[in-house]
Formats: sequence, C-alpha cells, structure tokens
Amino acid sequence: MGKLYTTESDGSLNVTELSTGARTKLTATGYAQTKMMLATSGKIYVIDTSGTMIELTL
Repeated sequence: MGKLYTTESDGSLNVTELSTGARTKLTATGYAQTKMMLATSGKIYVIDTSGTMIELTL
C-alpha cells in the first residue's frame, strides 16, 4: 500500500501509512492555505490559495 499526505487547518503537513494507519506530522506549520496537493515520483506539489506552487522532495 501507499501513503496519504494531508494538510490540516492548523497548517501542519502529515503523512499516513495506509497499510498501518500510522500518522506522522512532517511539519508543524506552513500549509494552512493549501488548495491542492499532488504526489508523484518522490515529490509533492502544493498549490496554495494565492496560486503559489511549492515543490517538496520526499
């Protein structure tokens, strides 16, 4: 199985291991304005409400 990346209203970025349900906080803040996320080829692309895109390497 894979991983699910989520942002929370407090701005944290989290990853959940789908096979176990174990959730890990990757960052504490910075992602409260996330509008869209796409994960591909070891990277996450985050687009915020202002239209800014950020590339994160996993």
